[in-house]
Amino acid sequence: MAEQKETARPVVLGFFAHPDDETLSAGGALALLAEQADVHIVTATRGEMGEIVAPEGERTSPDRAQLPLTRSREVAQAAAELGVRSHEFLDGGNGRYVDSGMAWEDERRIRAVPDPTAPADSFSRIDIEDPAQALAQRITALRPTLLLTEEPAGGYGHPDHIRCHDVAMRALEIAAESWRVPFVAFAVQHEERVRAANSELADTPDLPRADAYGLPLHKPDLDAPLRTGVHENPDVVLDTAAVAGRVAGAMRAHRTQVHAVETCPGEAIAGWYALTNNDLKPIPTHSGLLLAPGWGTRDGLASFFASLGVPIAAEQEARPGRFYTGFLYVFALLSGVIVGFAGSFTHRANPPWGLVIALVAVLAGAVMNRTTGSAKTVFTYAVGLVGSVLLITTVRSGGDVIVVEDALGLGWLAGLFIALFVGTLIGGGTSGPAPAKRAQMGGGRAGN
Repeated sequence: MAEQKETARPVVLGFFAHPDDETLSAGGALALLAEQADVHIVTATRGEMGEIVAPEGERTSPDRAQLPLTRSREVAQAAAELGVRSHEFLDGGNGRYVDSGMAWEDERRIRAVPDPTAPADSFSRIDIEDPAQALAQRITALRPTLLLTEEPAGGYGHPDHIRCHDVAMRALEIAAESWRVPFVAFAVQHEERVRAANSELADTPDLPRADAYGLPLHKPDLDAPLRTGVHENPDVVLDTAAVAGRVAGAMRAHRTQVHAVETCPGEAIAGWYALTNNDLKPIPTHSGLLLAPGWGTRDGLASFFASLGVPIAAEQEARPGRFYTGFLYVFALLSGVIVGFAGSFTHRANPPWGLVIALVAVLAGAVMNRTTGSAKTVFTYAVGLVGSVLLITTVRSGGDVIVVEDALGLGWLAGLFIALFVGTLIGGGTSGPAPAKRAQMGGGRAGN
């Protein structure tokens, strides 16, 4: 009897700038995919210029000769923790692609900028064609269904992350003659979940106050700006709660870069960790993916994950497409204009019931637009509403002002703002929590 051939598993390729980026950027997604697909990771550099977890005063001055060897061992162990099939460096082992280092934009340590002293042979400064050709060879050999890499702004602006993105996109063009990758996606975070995770972490009792070296650990700064790798509406959001333990294990493998790793049950977090700046960050229970323009569709990517049995976060299953999102903004503006004009003309009818009905219409419009859209949608509704009312107060018909300056007129003008505010709160409550404070996600990478 003929032996049955084993069904080939889909292939996923992850391409990242430094050891630990595969874990911190896309660890949850890679661990999930590794259960049903052959996942391969390629790392561009060995992170030679990274800071290290060490006593105070030693974090920025590691042994540059030994650090690449150490981090090579760490990424190999992390890849095993994530369950991926293989890991290799882009240069094939000859060390020709080296870490560029970085500087911080300001003292908040949220956005990185290029290091002005970076040598000419660093990864972010060499010609893009050589690394792109090297990656294109991997793509052609592996023929992946999905390629995961850095988003265009590098997550937090690191020049090697940005170059990693550029190299990936150029490599895809080169490889397309032999193999066009069906889906290309960038590892990002979902804004609403990031805010919730940081808030939950900040409220977690008994967080550690110091690291193993006695240096203070800092809770998330809920007023800090978001990093570039956080997006309001990723194309797919994966539920990674089931693999959070493996992600934590991969974090622990990167012991020169990541410390204070702890797991705990939570609603939006699965634990916490810190980098060399000692800012505590949540271990997320989600992984967002943003499609590269022209490299697959949202529905197609969701179907790919569904075929593998990879769990998609509940609200993402019915998340509207970009066309529908644009329609929501147009509808919000037009509905605001219609309610504004209608209320201005009818608020004086059968006092006070005309005014009451007009304000209820304002309230209902705000609730509807906030529930079906977002805070930006209801702001668009408010622009249409207030703009039309302000316009109509200047229009005269037969010498009479449409909105008269009396109790009814002033009640309409003041009441519409109150109804807008109340409707936004009610609509936000029915569509899920929307934390009021901005939260920081991965805000200050201190190193690579």
